Amino acid sequence: MENQIKQLQEKLQRVEQELYSLKRKQFKLDQRAKHEQYMRRRYPAVEESFKQYQMMMKLVKTTKDNK
Repeated sequence: MENQIKQLQEKLQRVEQELYSLKRKQFKLDQRAKHEQYMRRRYPAVEESFKQYQMMMKLVKTTKDNK
């Protein structure tokens, strides 16, 4: 019985750590997105480069889909 309780506690701890890790990753992604948005608003050259990057990625995607 104690062994089962210990196993469940360890499993719970791993799940909590995984949850924390996922929350941390989501936070970092949100931070990066906000910073990129700030850079695009602040500097027109960055916005233009971003638009060109998006267009290139769409073109690459469509050529991969056609093959």
